[in-house]
Amino acid sequence: RWIDMARARGHEVMLELPMEPFDPEADDTGPQTLLAAAEAQQNVQRLENLLSRGAGYFGVTNYQGARFAASAQASA
Repeated sequence: RWIDMARARGHEVMLELPMEPFDPEADDTGPQTLLAAAEAQQNVQRLENLLSRGAGYFGVTNYQGARFAASAQASA
């Protein structure tokens, strides 16, 4: 609903995807966090779950995520 309200006022919306930070104990990003060491299928399932939580957004961006982004395997 909030995405629809933002779009009705001329705004675009991006979803923030929780990605594993270097210090996950200090920066809890939640249970659906994309993890650098996770199997690709687990991250895909989490990603699909996150993307299904809304509609009308035009893209995604990271929330935290330095460890995840630094991993070539995870980013692939």
